[in-house]
Amino acid sequence: MVTYSGGKFRLRRDRCEKNVSTIKKEKEKNSWISRKEPLKSWKEGFEEKEEKRQVETRRLTREERLRLRRDFRKVFKNGKSVYNEYFRIVYVKNDIGLRRMAVLIKKKIGKAVYRNRIRRLVKEFFRNNKGKFPESVDMVFLAREKLKGKKKIYYKDVEKMILNLVERMK
Repeated sequence: MVTYSGGKFRLRRDRCEKNVSTIKKEKEKNSWISRKEPLKSWKEGFEEKEEKRQVETRRLTREERLRLRRDFRKVFKNGKSVYNEYFRIVYVKNDIGLRRMAVLIKKKIGKAVYRNRIRRLVKEFFRNNKGKFPESVDMVFLAREKLKGKKKIYYKDVEKMILNLVERMK
């Protein structure tokens, strides 16, 4: 009988029916991955990824995010703002023709997990309600310190907080 431990095949002395090398070869033949299959499966996986890229995703694209310092400066220098007790939105028209957004949250609001949750929820709201925002606008969502008092925050809460601000932007 052959046992496998610590990366080695070991022959037990009570049942020495076959040579260890032949047992290793049989194991490789009967295993679910042979030596030639990983390359084949890698190619298949690559083709599947290509197909997934071609399918349209609903995520925020790179063009829909504010990333450059000059864009942030333009928004804060020339922008108008609407706010409530939880959020402030600073926005300005752009020449690109796209709606772009960014979310800024101070460390005073809470720990990183809480800040990232707020950021994800705001982005999700933007992604689901792009049509409600004005055309060709750069927006920066600023979380206000009143959010610090809320222990848990859910999508419905963020939706209520931001929806009236979006209506006032138009």
